[in-house]
Amino acid sequence: MRIKTIFFCLIATIPVLAFVLHSTHHSRTNRDLSAHQPTLPNASAPPSTAYTHAPPSSRKTKEAANQPLLNAAGVRAELHKTSLAETDIPPLPLVDSNGNLPPQRALRDLFDYFLALDGESDPSTIQNLTQSWVVANLPEHAAAQAIQMLNDYQNLNERLKTVAENFQGDRLEDKLQQIADTRKEVLGEDAANAFFGEDEAYDRYSLAQLEERRTHSGAVPAEDQELLLANLPPELQTRQRERIQQQSLIETTQRMEKNGASGAAIYQYQMLHGTPEVADRYQALTERRNAWNGKLDHYIQQRDEITKQAFSDEEKQRRIEQLRVTSFTPTEQLRVNALEAMEKR
Repeated sequence: MRIKTIFFCLIATIPVLAFVLHSTHHSRTNRDLSAHQPTLPNASAPPSTAYTHAPPSSRKTKEAANQPLLNAAGVRAELHKTSLAETDIPPLPLVDSNGNLPPQRALRDLFDYFLALDGESDPSTIQNLTQSWVVANLPEHAAAQAIQMLNDYQNLNERLKTVAENFQGDRLEDKLQQIADTRKEVLGEDAANAFFGEDEAYDRYSLAQLEERRTHSGAVPAEDQELLLANLPPELQTRQRERIQQQSLIETTQRMEKNGASGAAIYQYQMLHGTPEVADRYQALTERRNAWNGKLDHYIQQRDEITKQAFSDEEKQRRIEQLRVTSFTPTEQLRVNALEAMEKR
C-alpha cells in the first residue's frame, strides 16, 4: 500500500483549510466601474495642481503622448487582448467637491492594475492605456493631477530599483526605512502616506512581531500581540485579527486531523470558532477527499489482485490499464499515473 502512503504524504503538505478559507474576491467578470464618478465632501481648497513633482522625461512618456487617447470602451477592448481580459478594473479614485484629486490608495491600485502588464505590453502602450482610462473617467483637472501622479509613481519605481541595487547593510529595518524615505522624497509626504502608509504600518508590525518571537522563543504572548495590533490602522487591524483567527483555525484543524479526530468533531469545532461557511466548505472538501480515497483504495485492491494472477506481464499491464480507464476520469488517471510512478522509485 505504498501508493496510499505517498498519497497521504502529499495531502499532508497541502493546507486544506487554507484552501477552504481562500476568498473568492478575484472574480473574472468585466464590470463597468465608470458609470458614476464619486466625490469627496467637505473640501475647502480651490482647484490647483496638487502634485508639483516634475514628470520624468522618459521615452515611454513621450511615446505615450504621441499616441491618441482611447475612450473607456477602447481601453476595455485593448485589455481584452491581454492577460487582464475579463478582470475588474479597480474603482475610480475619489475627487473632492472642488475638482481636486487628493492622494489616495485607490489611485495606486489603479496604476498597479495597468502596470501589471509590464513585460507583456510595451511601456508606451501601458502608459497610454492608463492615461486614457484616467482621462475618460475623471474630470479634466483631476485627470491632469492623476497623470502627474502616475509619472511620479513610475519615477519612484525606477528609483527603488536603484535603492535595492545599492543598499549596503544587513538590517531589514534600515532597508525598509530607506525605501520609505525614497517614497517621501519622490512622491511627497502626503502622497507617500496615502499610497504606502498601510503597507509601512504592517511592515513595522511584522518587524515588532519578529522581535517578540525572538524574545519569547516562539509564540507571541496574547497581551503582547494585542499591543502590537493596537498600533495598526483600524481597517488593517481588523483584517490582521481575521488572519490570526484563520491561522489558528488552520493549525488546530491540522492537529485534530493528525490526532484522528472525526470529521463531525472538526466540523463542530469550526462552527464554534470559525463561520458556518468555512465549516460547510471544509465538510464538502473532506467528503470529496474521502470519496477519492475510497476510489483509490478500491483500485489498488483490484490492481493488486491482477498482479497476483498467473497472467503474462503484458496481459497484467493490459488489464491494469483497462481497470484504470474504467475506474477514473481522464484527469484522475493523470493523478494515479503520477502516484504509481512515484511508487516505483
